[in-house]
Amino acid sequence: MMEPLSESKEEFNAKMQQGIDDMKAGRVTPLKEAFAEIKAQFA
Repeated sequence: MMEPLSESKEEFNAKMQQGIDDMKAGRVTPLKEAFAEIKAQFA
């Protein structure tokens, strides 16, 4: 089950920026692998 957002706006923005930086640097999870992980969590 997902938890409600508990971080501040600044913490949220920092996490989002880290994700953007990771994508730009090629540090990503392949799409098929990402969906397999999500599916496994909800199966």
